[in-house]
Amino acid sequence: MTLPLKYDARAAKSELAAVEEPLAQALLEGRHEIRRQVACGRGRADIFDETTGELIECKARGDAESIGAAVDQLKRYRPYFYDPQLAVAVPCIEPDARWLIAALQQQGIRIIEMSKGIGI
Repeated sequence: MTLPLKYDARAAKSELAAVEEPLAQALLEGRHEIRRQVACGRGRADIFDETTGELIECKARGDAESIGAAVDQLKRYRPYFYDPQLAVAVPCIEPDARWLIAALQQQGIRIIEMSKGIGI
């Protein structure tokens, strides 16, 4: 198996522990049907919420670069799902990304800030 050039095992582990696991658990507790690590072409979507039709990409950091990368991934994965809503989940939004949040929300992309709850 060939990994993407930018694969960072430590970041992936941090992302899983800080964001993906707690988010998946909260969704399941809220009686949502979810799929995790869904194959999408050459990538994997972190969470697809079957209940709401929301495609969620999780990131270990809430900086502008990480959120931007998540949005790029969501746009690549979107064609593999029927009209999904898009969301990015991060532990908290860092100051350098505040400007980006309003623009993403205007595009219909939800930001899940784990430190403030998931809002299901």
